[in-house]
Amino acid sequence: MNYFTGNITSVWARAKKVAQVFGATIGIFLFCLPAFSQGNAGRIRGGVTDSNGGTVAGATVTILDSQRGTSRVVTTDGTGEYNAPNLIPSTYTVTATLTGFKTAQHAGLLLEIGQDLSVDLVLQPG
Repeated sequence: MNYFTGNITSVWARAKKVAQVFGATIGIFLFCLPAFSQGNAGRIRGGVTDSNGGTVAGATVTILDSQRGTSRVVTTDGTGEYNAPNLIPSTYTVTATLTGFKTAQHAGLLLEIGQDLSVDLVLQPG
């Protein structure tokens, strides 16, 4: 009987040790979780309106990274708003186009880490 009692005690001791290590690992992960939300990206967002102040839905907005030559294309929603998250810090040019309107552009926009730039564009008829 002493043989079985010793083995059961040994098994419980090991299980307790495994549970402690697992608990510590989960605790460290939860403690570090806020650090994962820190990023190095920024966002450019805004609205597109016509010369009368009306919202322009369906306009194509091109966000060009002037330093790298890459671009992201988004479309304005029903309220004329657009959103381009997760952009690398750089210098950008934002251009809006829509058939029946002249192109509107803002150049030389410096986007820094964690920055949220609001760039509104006005499309003129033409």
